[in-house]
Amino acid sequence: MVNNKNGEPIRCAVVVGLKSTNSSDGEYWEVLMEQRQVKNWLKSTPNRTVLMAWPGEYAFPGGANEPSDKNMEETAKRELQEELLGVYIAPHDFHARLFDVIFVPGLRRNYKVYIYIAFAHANQWLNALQVKRLNENLERRMGEFQLLLGTGEYWKLTEQHKMYVSPEVHKFVWMPLREAVAIATNPYIEHVNEFQRGEFLKHKVQKRDPVGAQMIEVLKELLAELEPMAAQQQQQQQQQLQQQRRHGQLRAQEEVRIRRMAAPPPVYIEPTQQPMPRDYLL
Repeated sequence: MVNNKNGEPIRCAVVVGLKSTNSSDGEYWEVLMEQRQVKNWLKSTPNRTVLMAWPGEYAFPGGANEPSDKNMEETAKRELQEELLGVYIAPHDFHARLFDVIFVPGLRRNYKVYIYIAFAHANQWLNALQVKRLNENLERRMGEFQLLLGTGEYWKLTEQHKMYVSPEVHKFVWMPLREAVAIATNPYIEHVNEFQRGEFLKHKVQKRDPVGAQMIEVLKELLAELEPMAAQQQQQQQQQLQQQRRHGQLRAQEEVRIRRMAAPPPVYIEPTQQPMPRDYLL
């Protein structure tokens, strides 16, 4: 695995936006998630497709530290504003606390991820965030990108220009925290939605690559802290699914064994020693 030039993990920061929502069933928590694109256009070529890390999965917005960042909190804020397409966050209106620091191994790189928690009731920019408008801007940018791609002009751009126009995020969504945990942890969910299903078919992706185990643990810890009853129910459901899966596998193995025992023994036919008639060969 490749790290940064000093051999250390690449430092990144993400922001977990949380807001409380009331419904007829009571209060529950929502988390701001971004759905990643499936194809990594920046690293792909006209003849070769490179996939994004965790293609088509929901993740927290954020990115890598830059030398100009004073600290990792500034990295989190800068990356958040970039991914939210320039949503302005006033210096006095970014109230986030460090929740955890995790290490995420990758195929080519290792990452040291600083996870910040931001509550909507303490951050005016988050409370006023209009996800619908964000997604409309993403659709507009995707349309502009498709025009560049259709004319072939995209492949002639400089790397810096490609970095600016290449889509990385499909959409943003306020997702119930319990749903985010279920999507990340349930092995029976083949696709998170129709966008991922369609992109997988287009680019011949065989199966999901959910976010890393450390990120899943962060989601589960948040759910356990904010919605302990929902966390307990999900844990019980996961245990039931695992039992059903084990029983299903044992049942399938037993059926194969029974079929083999019931099958008639193979019949051995003595090969003929006489030459075949010549008309058989015609």
